[in-house]
Formats: sequence, C-alpha cells, structure tokens
Amino acid sequence: MAGKKTVPLPIRWRDAVTEHPDISSVEWAVAMALSMRMDNKSGECYPGFGSLGRVTRLSRTSVKKAIKGLEAKGLIRVRRRRLSSTHNNTNYYTALMPRAQGDTGVGRQATPDSSESQADGQSVPAGQPEAQAHLDKRFKCRDGCGRSVSREGARCHDCTMKRERKADRSEIPATWMEE
Repeated sequence: MAGKKTVPLPIRWRDAVTEHPDISSVEWAVAMALSMRMDNKSGECYPGFGSLGRVTRLSRTSVKKAIKGLEAKGLIRVRRRRLSSTHNNTNYYTALMPRAQGDTGVGRQATPDSSESQADGQSVPAGQPEAQAHLDKRFKCRDGCGRSVSREGARCHDCTMKRERKADRSEIPATWMEE
C-alpha cells in the first residue's frame, strides 16, 4: 500500500486532550480511559462509570465530576441514556476535537476527515447533513441554574425534578410535613 497512513481518531483526540491547557489530572485519566474504548472511526464509546473507575482507580463520584468537566470544556459530548424512569443505561460518549487556541465555544465532533466548517462559524461534523447542525446548538436552562439544554426555553432534568418534588409536597397536608 502506497497510501498515506492516517493516525487513528482516538490517538489524535488523546493528543489534543493532553495538550489542553485547562485539564485536570483526574479529567486527563478519565479521558485516557475513554480513548482506550473509542471506536477508531467515529470516536464513540459507552463505558459505565464503574468500569471507568476501575481502570482509572477513581471513585464513581470522581469519574462523574471528570466527565462533567470534559463535557464543559468541549472535549466530549455525552448522551445520557435511560432504560426506564428508574434505571439508567451507560452514557454514550463522542469525542470532540478542541477548537484552535483563542477560539471560544464548544468543540466539534472528531472525524477521520476534518474538513468541517460552515459559513457562520458553527462547525458541522463532516459526513452529516447541514440539517442536523441544530443538534449541536446548546441553550441555558430557563430556571437560571447554568446547565445546558438542547432546546431554547427548556428546563434541565434537575430543575424539572425539583419543580415536580415541590409540587408533590404542596399537595401533602401540612400536618404531614411537620413530622
């Protein structure tokens, strides 16, 4: 084969994470564990908190905080999956390549062919139709907690659950609440 060998996506992402200026050692360890499980072409994986904790020798709580930190820094996209209203499935992680230095905003999805840009400056993963570009747009929770949500004017899960608990408590007679 006379063709040029390309570096696998997880290795390029691992290098980008290592060079990130604001990453903590715990976030770095979790990122390395994620990169070991990533698909070479899509940059996707779905390990559980327990398996990430075993590999990194960190607690589940530390792994969760590191995942939130990586997501906030625009290095991964997390799709939370639920089996039912009371049971969760493992999260689905997608590697995002950080933008150039000085560029603010969320990273872009890592792809083997990184010819991805759009006229308005918003990045669109190569191979995806422009109609799906709206999926990358994030908004703030309308209750002002600062978490990101996928639709404008929506509430995050935590604020929604807080409101439901508050509504449930208001239906309980006051004599029950005193105990």
